[in-house]
Amino acid sequence: MQPPEAIHSRAAAARLAYSTHDRTMQNHLGACRSAYNDALGSLRAAATLMKTSKDNREAIISDISAAMRSVKTCEDNFREAPGMAFPLRRVNNSLMKMVKNSLAIGSQLK
Repeated sequence: MQPPEAIHSRAAAARLAYSTHDRTMQNHLGACRSAYNDALGSLRAAATLMKTSKDNREAIISDISAAMRSVKTCEDNFREAPGMAFPLRRVNNSLMKMVKNSLAIGSQLK
């Protein structure tokens, strides 16, 4: 499974990082790219578990929760930087919505 929002978010962070000459912004965007990559890995792991064994509800929820923390890490990174705008807000919000929906679906597994 290739969660399109996670892939799009990771690519957006990379594009922005390569397009700026501001080192601080590049570092923050690089951290977001890494966080989105982690989120993608967690979502892939959850999808694999869903395909192979729906009896593994706790592990599925754990992987999706890890993806949520990764997405939140990106936003927090910018929030903690005084005066720095968050250029990935729309992308981040979209990815967070997808992760929350995944979590809601995963929590319904029996």
